[in-house]
Amino acid sequence: MASIDVKDLNRSFLEEHNNQRVVIKSEGLNFYIKLALKETSDKLVVFSNGAIDPSKKKPPLFMRSNWVEDMTYSAVFIDDKTIHNSPLRIGWGVGNKNRHYLIDYSIIAKKISHVLRIKDENVYYFGSSAGGFMALGLATFHKDATAIVNNPQTDVMKYYEKSYKALFQRVFRNMEIDEVNKLYRKRLSLIEMFKTEAYVPKAFYFQNKMCRTDMVNHLNPMKAGFKDIGLSDESIRYVLYEDEIRGHNPPTKENTLKYIDMVVYEKGLEADDAFLFLNEYKPVEETNDLVDDVVVHHVNSEIVSSSGDNGFLSWVKGLLRK
Repeated sequence: MASIDVKDLNRSFLEEHNNQRVVIKSEGLNFYIKLALKETSDKLVVFSNGAIDPSKKKPPLFMRSNWVEDMTYSAVFIDDKTIHNSPLRIGWGVGNKNRHYLIDYSIIAKKISHVLRIKDENVYYFGSSAGGFMALGLATFHKDATAIVNNPQTDVMKYYEKSYKALFQRVFRNMEIDEVNKLYRKRLSLIEMFKTEAYVPKAFYFQNKMCRTDMVNHLNPMKAGFKDIGLSDESIRYVLYEDEIRGHNPPTKENTLKYIDMVVYEKGLEADDAFLFLNEYKPVEETNDLVDDVVVHHVNSEIVSSSGDNGFLSWVKGLLRK
C-alpha cells in the first residue's frame, strides 16, 4: 500500500493512486484512506464509517466505497484508526489518550481538498450513525465545509453503555468513566466540540423520527444544548422523515445517493417537500446494501443485525408489507 506524509501530499500522488487504498502519515502515525477522484469535479465528499463487524472483516474498512460508479463528485473514504487491532465495532474517531484521531483525519481531508484546489464550501462530510458523529466533527474543524449526516450520535455517553464502556476500557485504560467524560468531553460530545471551536458547521441533519432512541438521546439533547453554550443552530437544516421499517439504519443506497446529490448540487433544497422520498418504505432485505458496512443495532444491550428499534418486530412488519 502506497504511503506518504500528509505534509508532502501532492496532486501527482493522488492521481497516481486514484481508486486505491493509501496510507497517509500524520505526526508519525499511519492513517488509511481510499481515493475515488473525478477529474472534472469541483466537489469533494468525505465519507466516514459507522459500526463494523470485525468478525466478518477487519479494518481498515471503507464503507460505501463500492458506490463510486454512481457518484459524480470526488470522494475520499476514511477509516477509523481508533478500533484497529481490537474487537471494537465503533470508535467515533476518539483516538487514544494523547491523540484525537478526528483531528488527524481533518488535517488529511483539508490537505487533500487544498491540493485538489477544491473550495472549502465545496467540501462535504458524510456519515450515518457513528459516521454521522464523525462527519459533524470534521465539518466543525473545516470552516465553510458542510456536513451531511443521517441518524447520527451526538454524544457518545448517550449511546449504549456497553459500547462506550468497551471503547473506554480499550482506549483509556485504568481510567474511570467519570474521569474520561470529564477530561475528554470535547471528543465525546458534538456540543462540546462546537463550544470549543466556537463554531457550528453548516449541516443537513437527516433523522428518522421513527427511531425513538435517536430522537430522545441524540437529536433533542443536542438541540437543547445550544442554549447552554450560547451558540445558534441556524446553520443546521433538520430534515425529519418517517421510515418505520428501517429505524436507525440508513436509507437505501438509491435514496442516500439521491439526497447527497440534492445537497451537493443544491437541487430542490428550497422546497419543503424536497426530501419526501425518504418516507418511502423499503423491504427489510435492502437494509444491508453496503459493502464493507455491516449495519448493526442494539437490542437488550447486545449488538445484532437489525432494521429498526426492534429487529424482530420490523422483520414481521416487513413481511406484512409485501
